[in-house]
Amino acid sequence: MHAVMYDWIMSMPQIIRDDKDLENWNERREEIRSLFRHEMFGTTPDISFDSESCVCLEHLKFENGMERYLYGLCFTKGSSYCGLKFTVTCKTDRKDKPVVLYINPFSHNPKVYSNTVFSFKDYDKGGVFPAFRLAEEGFVAVDCFVDELSADSPVYTTHDILYMYPPGDWCTIGAWAWGAQKVASLLSSLGFTSREINVSGFSRGAKTALWAGAQYQIFTSVYACNPGCCGAAIFRGKGGERIKDITERYPYWSCDGFKKYSGKEETLPFDQHMLLALIAPRPLYVSSAIEDTWSDPEKEFEGCALVSAFHEKLGYKGLGTSVFPPLGKVLSGDILGYHVREGDHDCNSFDWSCVIEFLKNRKGGTV
Repeated sequence: MHAVMYDWIMSMPQIIRDDKDLENWNERREEIRSLFRHEMFGTTPDISFDSESCVCLEHLKFENGMERYLYGLCFTKGSSYCGLKFTVTCKTDRKDKPVVLYINPFSHNPKVYSNTVFSFKDYDKGGVFPAFRLAEEGFVAVDCFVDELSADSPVYTTHDILYMYPPGDWCTIGAWAWGAQKVASLLSSLGFTSREINVSGFSRGAKTALWAGAQYQIFTSVYACNPGCCGAAIFRGKGGERIKDITERYPYWSCDGFKKYSGKEETLPFDQHMLLALIAPRPLYVSSAIEDTWSDPEKEFEGCALVSAFHEKLGYKGLGTSVFPPLGKVLSGDILGYHVREGDHDCNSFDWSCVIEFLKNRKGGTV
């Protein structure tokens, strides 16, 4: 075990530069958020449509008191339209239950989506988003198919929101984040009232969950599983996936200006601990997998350790260490949780067990 913050700490851009930043955190937060808008994820345009509609396409009731709804959300502008579907899984007694909204960019990816478990019998045996398990634990589980709103592809169809609002100054991850907050804002009108809405995601969905949490205060907590590059992992000194890799393979995930940092991570005016800081004082949980070298779990933890020090300046208990933890050990502060487990790039039942426990004991506040 070793402390991971030593090579880059002196040159690292700081969340809090002086006492003024700490006293005026809301102003400093907006300054940091502006950096990410201009240099990484882009600025979400002022989106408006001629009409919006949300229709229940399916409603299933089960003998054990569970229900599952399938909704279709459609937006029209002139002769163009776009939209997405989402499911809601809950107990019949769903009033004022906390919501876990999962950003799912894999609904057209059979390899990933086939791992999502929908059966009651096997709900605790895996699945990147175990909706029935979460419902059994007392949550309202929302599975949001954001890749229907904007495809995980550089090619946009006429029914893609990025066809209606072209990319350049914003990107697919920004569109996914916008779609997630749109669904969250509709839940109360559909009868799913809650004061707590967690936004979660795995891999590219985890990057999106962090950006959604950073932008939209409707989300009261964030869970990011294996967020890696452009997520929780510090860029400076990172192994595995770097800016060159992500901008060449997935250029549509970021705004056009981000590629100028390819191979020049040390010139970034920010690093990912600053993205994590934008969630505060709302709770944040990050999980890693030790064999997920492409994401680089040590750099994911470094991001968490750096933001933990910031949380302490705000008066919250931090993680208590900057030493990379043993496998399976949960580190938990007042508003921050982290673990690294055995295995590769995935989101499994162990991850969700830790997150469920964290959410049930959440602290922190609102922005």
